[in-house]
Amino acid sequence: MINVLLCIIMLGLGLALIAFYTAIAMIVIWFVLLFAVGHYFGGVGVVIYIVLSVIIAYNIYKADKEAENE
Repeated sequence: MINVLLCIIMLGLGLALIAFYTAIAMIVIWFVLLFAVGHYFGGVGVVIYIVLSVIIAYNIYKADKEAENE
């Protein structure tokens, strides 16, 4: 129960930061979601979450580089 409350509190703090520090808020939300996935799905869920995050980040980076070259 404490873990769920901590997750909700941290997610709220992350959302509150979005208006001022978007990058920091995104990192906070990523870690909160990582914590939640680990709590509910265990180690396999954490590995899948990290792999999907890396794939998404790489695709965003690649699209940004392509847009920069045009």
